Amino acid sequence: MKKIEQFFRAYFYFNTQEQKGIRGLLVLLFLAIGIRVALAWFEPNPLLEFKLSEVEVAADAIFHEEQNYSKSTNNKWVNYPSYKKRDSSLFSVSKFSHQYQAKKVSTSPIDINSADSTAWVALPGVGPTLASRIIQFRKKLGAFHNLNQLTEVYGFKEDLLFDLKERLLLNEVSGYQFNLNQVSYEELSKHPYFKYKLSKAIVNYRKQHGNFSKLSDLRDIKLINDSIFELINPYLKLE
Repeated sequence: MKKIEQFFRAYFYFNTQEQKGIRGLLVLLFLAIGIRVALAWFEPNPLLEFKLSEVEVAADAIFHEEQNYSKSTNNKWVNYPSYKKRDSSLFSVSKFSHQYQAKKVSTSPIDINSADSTAWVALPGVGPTLASRIIQFRKKLGAFHNLNQLTEVYGFKEDLLFDLKERLLLNEVSGYQFNLNQVSYEELSKHPYFKYKLSKAIVNYRKQHGNFSKLSDLRDIKLINDSIFELINPYLKLE
């Protein structure tokens, strides 16, 4: 026993600082696992439609088996009380499967500024969760002005946009632009592209220098570089 104790002390001994480090790493590890499990829980299951198809096939098989057996017994159900209940529940799922698959194979183009959740889910690669995120982001923006903005939605990756480009339309929408010389800090700060610091800088600049004469005057604000100006420009107007 002493030799075993000496062995562990020699090769598995950690001082106080090392023990704290190990505990910290374990905490980070469990946090990472917890976050991954949470994300997996909220993401839609892409295998759902395939599972539904399998249930549909099973329902059809049971239905035909019962029909054949009914004919062989002069249309009387013999020893099949549980099949009737099971057939009803399976066919309700089968009906849903047909509807779900019909939506998924839709190839009609949609307007990304007016499409509802049903239209988005009808596109391949877009589930209910992603469709909800797209619509919520669109509401915060006011409207999309570029297809590439879809990749700013969590879960909408560039390869998905590449696959769907032929099915996406972008029609102009009015009423989503802020009047630069009248918009308040509170209104502007709610927009995803302006938020707090930028909104405050724009409003303060207007107070100090008077109304903007042209949108390009925004470039005089230190926080606004070329990339930021290109990002916010479609959401502003002068009247």
